[in-house]
Amino acid sequence: MVCIVLVPCSSFQVPDVFFAPVALRFLAYGVRMPPATDEWAHAIYHHEAIQEWCIDACREEQKIDFIDELKHSQGTPLTLG
Repeated sequence: MVCIVLVPCSSFQVPDVFFAPVALRFLAYGVRMPPATDEWAHAIYHHEAIQEWCIDACREEQKIDFIDELKHSQGTPLTLG
């Protein structure tokens, strides 16, 4: 069982940016988190800069074959949505 507990604060800090990819993966994979951590992960996901980042990632034309093949063969939710 993985358990990450982060203390919420009023503004985003460097650790929030550092852990943003982890938060997105946890949400995509449906990892159960303590309520405060779940709230933090959703706040990260809904942050304007992260939304722009996700939109830009979806527009990316460069593909990595082995990742795309893995995604399709295992039905793994590597992206949100």
